[in-house]
Order: sequence, then C-alpha cells, then structure tokens
Amino acid sequence: MTVRTDDLRWMKRALALAKRAHGSVEHYPMVGAVVVKNGRLVAEGYFERPGGPHAEVNALKKAGARARGADLILNLEPCSHFGRTPPCADAVIAAGIKRVAAGMRDPNPLVAGKGFRKLEKAGIEVVRGVLEDECRELNRVFIKFITARAPFVTMKAAMTMDGKIAAASGDSKWVSGKPAREEVHKLRAVTQAVMVGAGTVRRDDPRLTARPEGHARSRARQPRPVVVTSALDIPISSKFMKTPAGGGPLIFCTALAPVKKVEAFLRAGAEVVIVKKDRGGRADIRAVMRELGARKIASVLLEGGSGLFGAALRAGVVDELVLFIAPKIMGGGISVTGGIGPPRIADAIALAGVKARRIGADLMITAKVVNDNR
Repeated sequence: MTVRTDDLRWMKRALALAKRAHGSVEHYPMVGAVVVKNGRLVAEGYFERPGGPHAEVNALKKAGARARGADLILNLEPCSHFGRTPPCADAVIAAGIKRVAAGMRDPNPLVAGKGFRKLEKAGIEVVRGVLEDECRELNRVFIKFITARAPFVTMKAAMTMDGKIAAASGDSKWVSGKPAREEVHKLRAVTQAVMVGAGTVRRDDPRLTARPEGHARSRARQPRPVVVTSALDIPISSKFMKTPAGGGPLIFCTALAPVKKVEAFLRAGAEVVIVKKDRGGRADIRAVMRELGARKIASVLLEGGSGLFGAALRAGVVDELVLFIAPKIMGGGISVTGGIGPPRIADAIALAGVKARRIGADLMITAKVVNDNR
C-alpha cells in the first residue's frame, strides 16, 4: 500500500505523543496514535503507563463514533493478543477504522505481524513502514528487551580530553561541570536501573538516585541501584542501600562472597544474586544482564568504574555510549576502560551514529556500539 504525504505528517505527531511516556513505560513500548478523517485531526492518544489502555484505544475512545471511516496512524503495529489488556486490533476493527498507517511491525513474537493480518482480514487497508527508522529508534530499548530478553545498556562516562575518568588517587569530583551532571540526572530519571562496580561504591559512595533540578526533582522516577561485585567487598552502610527505588538495591556477586555478608545485606533490604564468574574471576556481566532481563529491567545506565566499563564492552553488552568530555588534560590517572584491549587497531569496537553537542563547558558525545559478538 502507498504511503501518503499526510501519513508522514501525522506519524510525526504520533511519535511526539509517544515520547510523552519516556521513562514511564518500563519494559513496554512508547506508542502514540492519531485518528484522522478527511485530513483533519479527530482524536489522539498515547500509551501512558503499564497496565493502562494502549495508545490506539485511548485515541479511539476519544474519537467515539467519529472514528468510523477514519484513518488511524500509529508508530507500532496494534497488538493481536490478550495481555494486560484486550487485543487492540479488535478495538480498531470495532471502531470502524478504514485505513491504518503504522510505523513498524511489533517485534514481540506474540504479535509480529498478526495484528496487521487481523486488520487486513477485516477489510482494513494497512500501510506499513511509515518513518520506520524513527519509530525503531524511539523504541530501541523495547526492541532490545523483547528480542534478546536483556536490557538496553547505555554506558555513561565523564572524562578528560585524554580519556581519564579520575586522577591516579581515585579522585573524580568533578571531571565534568554542573550542566553535564544535571544531564546525567535526567538520564537516570528515564532509566530503570543504574549500575556501578564495587570500586565506585568504595571510592565515591554514590546514592545512584535521580535528582534533576527544578520542580521535576520531587517527582522524578527513581532507578533501581545495581552493584556488581565479585566478593561483596563493599560497606553495608553505603548510600545506595537507602534507595527510594521500588524493589530496593540489587547486588550481583559470585560465590566468593562470604555467606554471612550476603545474609547481612539481605537483612538490610538488598536483593543479592550470585552469578557465575567470568574468565578473570569477576562476576560474569552477561549473566548479570540475563538476570536483569528476567526481572523485566529493560534499560540500564552503566556508570562505572573503569573495570566494569571494560568488561561490559568486551562482553558486547553495551548498546550506546554517552560520553561527557571536559576541557581538561590529566596526563595520567585512571582510563575510561580497564583491562586488556585487542592486540590490533582493526579489532577495536566500532561506533556508529556519532553525535556531539555542547553541555556547558563540556562536550556530550553519543554513539551506538556496533557489536558483532552478541
């Protein structure tokens, strides 16, 4: 079926609506929907929260009888199965929609084209792939989670221009400026979990909470703090243990952790998960990601330190980078990634879609990681 010029216009509106739920949908997709008739907007809606009505149902409810004979534009295929809500494809058919323009097929195996087929069988014209690249980019977290059952991992680091995240003494306050640190709190507020290693806990004692400036501070959604430590060699009095996040702190360690210490952390309210060791004797980061996926944690902000950064990159679990580069030179200190790298430049990890913008005095660089060993 042919994509119309108006489809592009209304799809942009659907995407804008979907973005309103950024940080609120957990492991579900962000979806916006627009009902259009004779070139005019009839109604619109978006998926607001888990367990609530889907975007198209919200839009169709507002449209009422005006939906009959109208077009429905949305960024994701209507679902065709019973989940926490009834099938949306059935609601579209019942509303009398004559044409559906969708951004992308739902990667969920329970749907995966079945919604489109149900609509077509009911005589509804279906147009696929409207601004598909933009639609896939918006829901990259959902796509990774639903296809790999593992979280989308964003590695965030603040570094000097020569790639140092801390001085040789371990001091890292502050590599970046206040505007960059504020940007990090915004990232935390839309991510389900923030992960650090034992060294970062011992050195910085971070709270790992989202504390954006202004009015949003009081209602910021809190990410779950995740700590990876081989032997559980961190203080039980660490600030992250007092997290306001639902589910409490989550700690991954290996069998090297003393049983009494594991029990103490459990009594203090933490969830402690023992995972296998990797070849270097550390907690296996791929096993950690599988456990997070099993807990329906779809997005992780990896914040350090150097050893965990290196292990995650080598294991191929990092999906994107967010780097804050300060106009400073250390001339020594702790590099952003620890461990032994590949022997040849040709084997370096490739990046794509690199973008840069100024954040105060710092440079914020974002890039996708090209992983071949997933």
